[in-house]
Amino acid sequence: MSVTKEFVCLLNFLAIISGHRRFHSYNGRFGSSPSDTWNNDAPSRLFQPIPATYRLIQSGAPPQPYNRSREALQLPLLADGEPLANEIYIDIKEGLQYVFQTKSAWAFAAQGSATTAIQAVLDNLIEPGDRVLVGICGHWGDLMADIARRLDANVITIRKRTGRRFSFQEISSAVKRYKPKVLALVQGESTAGVFQPLDGIGDLCQREGCLFVSDSTSVVGMQAVMMDKLKIDAAMTGSQKGLGGIVGLAPIVLSDRAVERIKNRTKPPRGYQTDLIQIAQQWNATGDFQSYSVPLLYSLRESLALMAEEGMENTFERHAKATRQLHQGMEALGLRHFVDEPNDRLVGITTFHIPSGKDATKISDYMLNRHNIFISTGYGEIAGKVLRFATYAINADPTRVENLVMALKDALNSSETNIS
Repeated sequence: MSVTKEFVCLLNFLAIISGHRRFHSYNGRFGSSPSDTWNNDAPSRLFQPIPATYRLIQSGAPPQPYNRSREALQLPLLADGEPLANEIYIDIKEGLQYVFQTKSAWAFAAQGSATTAIQAVLDNLIEPGDRVLVGICGHWGDLMADIARRLDANVITIRKRTGRRFSFQEISSAVKRYKPKVLALVQGESTAGVFQPLDGIGDLCQREGCLFVSDSTSVVGMQAVMMDKLKIDAAMTGSQKGLGGIVGLAPIVLSDRAVERIKNRTKPPRGYQTDLIQIAQQWNATGDFQSYSVPLLYSLRESLALMAEEGMENTFERHAKATRQLHQGMEALGLRHFVDEPNDRLVGITTFHIPSGKDATKISDYMLNRHNIFISTGYGEIAGKVLRFATYAINADPTRVENLVMALKDALNSSETNIS
């Protein structure tokens, strides 16, 4: 005898109000189940509130967003694709043109983190067998080389010790020697806090016939990128770093040269969701490719609006002042910079050697447990060997920097952070 859907719904309702968490299956015209009950109970942890407490994130990881960017997540939801939502797309596009200092019409955001942007750009520009030259001076250069290899590119790397940058001559010699189709560099290597100057490299690439890709994730919003002036063909960032938004959108800007390369591919890019031509068509209201999180669009839009209202020069100066304040405070505590040359140091992300006799993990734990401040002890080949601090976005604030310095002073004075 078949069981009606209505009767099963009634049984389920009675089970719920009686406190049972097992839901009976049924056979009949609505389908069947191989067993009479679900195998798993609802996880008990899901009946508890999220155990999140406030803390200052000053580690180089995504910090708290600007208040206005966070509050934008609670705005009334628009339908993705309606006229008002399309205006948000336009605002973001124009905001990206402003912060990247470009007139390129190919400015938009993919869905995902900055790593998604790197993956998308390389996937769209590289075809199997293409020679790709990657400059590596930390984790993010290694990441780009890894992604390019997975795309079956012929990857050639030049490498500097973590904490050092390339000279123009080193890059120029490698480009002329290897004749790559794509040169990929990290403008801001946040592993150690290294800034890579890009002057003259765009001209070099145009003369040598290769495309110039810049991972500017840890530079946008903190220092000038100047995409058109530097003749960068593809630059990217994340919504959460210097822009001060929420993780989830990956701004990308392409030059006309890069777009021409993509349009002349012999095969489509491997990643469907990161097909940049289709994404760009959606942002230009000429296609309907995929659904976006409208609250994330709100948040990114407000981050860009804040930067426009403050003015880029003022934004950069605020970040520079906060970074100088951090340097002075840490130097007064006796800490040594990991990046030796002052001109090679990033604005907004700084690393210091661990003081003698101190344990990096114990310092980090002490800062979190005693002062509610989360810091990083490095990652990649320098994991556990440095203290890494962020003074960008909302953390580019003199009070926050002072609190960070005083908290670290307390941690270093405590015997609890000594090496066992």
